[in-house]
Amino acid sequence: MRLSFRLRIALLSALLAGCALAGFAALTWWFVRDIRVQQLEADLAEQAGRESARRLPPGGWQQSEAALARTLGARNPAEMLLLVEDAAGAAVYRSAHWPTGADDKQFPWPPTPNPGPLARRIDPRMLPPPPGSLWVPRSGAEPPPEPTVAIASFRADGIAWRAGLAVTPYSRVALAMSLAVVDADMAALRNSFLLAVPLALALIGLGSWLVAARALNPVRRLNASIRAVTAAGLDQRLAAHEQDREFEELTLAFNEMLGRLQKSFRQASRFSADAAHELKTPLAILQGQIEREINCADAGSRIQGVLSGILDEVRRLSAISRKLLLLAQADAAQLRLQLAPFDLSAALLALAEDTRMLAPTLQVSEDVPPGITISADGNLLLQILHNLVSNAIKYNVDGGWIRIAASCSLERATVTIANAAAGISAQDRERLFERFYRADRTRERRIDGVGLGLSLSRELARAHGGNLELEVQEDRSVQLRLTLPLISLSASSQA
Repeated sequence: MRLSFRLRIALLSALLAGCALAGFAALTWWFVRDIRVQQLEADLAEQAGRESARRLPPGGWQQSEAALARTLGARNPAEMLLLVEDAAGAAVYRSAHWPTGADDKQFPWPPTPNPGPLARRIDPRMLPPPPGSLWVPRSGAEPPPEPTVAIASFRADGIAWRAGLAVTPYSRVALAMSLAVVDADMAALRNSFLLAVPLALALIGLGSWLVAARALNPVRRLNASIRAVTAAGLDQRLAAHEQDREFEELTLAFNEMLGRLQKSFRQASRFSADAAHELKTPLAILQGQIEREINCADAGSRIQGVLSGILDEVRRLSAISRKLLLLAQADAAQLRLQLAPFDLSAALLALAEDTRMLAPTLQVSEDVPPGITISADGNLLLQILHNLVSNAIKYNVDGGWIRIAASCSLERATVTIANAAAGISAQDRERLFERFYRADRTRERRIDGVGLGLSLSRELARAHGGNLELEVQEDRSVQLRLTLPLISLSASSQA
């Protein structure tokens, strides 16, 4: 299935935009996650260092853990861990939900900071009490040194953790946060992308569709102008200065092609018309002389028979020249119709009587309602009807039949002439209206005609605003349908 150019442009734009958006979303997700993890590590290090300098009673660490969970954005207490140890490594406080797979002995604790010169000179018994007891420094005491901090990663019970480790000379603190918090944030961001990207692609596709439609407007105008060009209007030219540069080149090329076609068509039409016109007078003179010589020759003599054969060929040439002249005039849109009221019903009934006389062995029937009157050129329309009946007689079968029917609607009259036949191949049906084409090659020598009757009849029908169509029925019979518009008398007089 071929897609339209607009649809291909829209799909291609959506595809390219989708690739760009997918790459942008992936990079954004990766950068945001990296920044989020770095921010979490910085917060953990800061909070761990702050907690390592605190001295709380035993029940105070539980309250501090709850406050830290809120500060770090933990959705539930199980997503955060807190471990407080004294300088000897004994646990002062450990979260109740501490995972069994997390061994604090394996943590990469940073080195203990230098306690300072004053602290080294005093008695160790005078050092601040371990974490868990209230310690109010005495006036003039040296402030504790800054804790050393580090970041550690570990997995416990299938969960990834980031931990901030802080060490002072008197304690060490481990504050860990589950990466599930970060993963939840990233899942929300991912879902936002999954919702926004398809919507963006739909908008991009729709915008591309509309832009492509606007961009194709010059092509539509060019297409409409091309369709408006007929054999009678090959002198038309398309305006190129109003087009874009790309379409201007296309328009100029089309105008050049029209010029070449106009020149060739005029030459061909002029040749056909001139040849037919020039042959008309010599053939008429030749026909008259031959008829006179036949009358002067002895009846039944050999010379009279030869002259009769020559006369038949001359008449055949005269008929060909007349048809060629009509075809040339129709091609050049120079066929002048003498429109007048025409009694189609009476003409078809008379045609049926003539057919019975011309083909007495065939069964001729008619179904023609009375009173069908159209506005047409009587001579040309009679020529169409005679061509169709002649074709039905010539290509009939032994003991066959011919049916002549007519009908009338509000806008047009329809004439159908059907006849029994041996059938027409699909290849012949496509070429039956070509000029000088005859489908029955095996019988063309003994059947009169040159293959111009149907093509001329269709051109004359189209000149009247109608058409001529061929149908082959299931019983292999052939039906020719002639449609003619019911032109009002006022319109015909104006034409």
